[in-house]
Amino acid sequence: MEDIIVKSTVESFEEDVLKSNVPAAVLFYTEGCPVCDSFIPIFERTAQKYSKHMKFVKIYRQQNRQLGESLKVKSSPTVLFYKDGKEVCTRLNGYISNPELLQP
Repeated sequence: MEDIIVKSTVESFEEDVLKSNVPAAVLFYTEGCPVCDSFIPIFERTAQKYSKHMKFVKIYRQQNRQLGESLKVKSSPTVLFYKDGKEVCTRLNGYISNPELLQP
């Protein structure tokens, strides 16, 4: 799983996400968060299934507060979608189900 999902930080976000040559799904999460704990397996399964078409990135929110604040991430979990260096699609946060994550 480690090689399918990139663990990014404020220092590597630009390279990992903004300069990605494929669309990216970016998960901001918090350890010990029950909602995050229930969503992370969904994110991981989705990454296994679609990693050939999309990059999957996890960012630990507490260690990257500045990045989260600059992107206006206010809760965990939050999933952002990027393509060509720009945020696209609707953000997902809170209790996120598998069907929500897979919606176009």
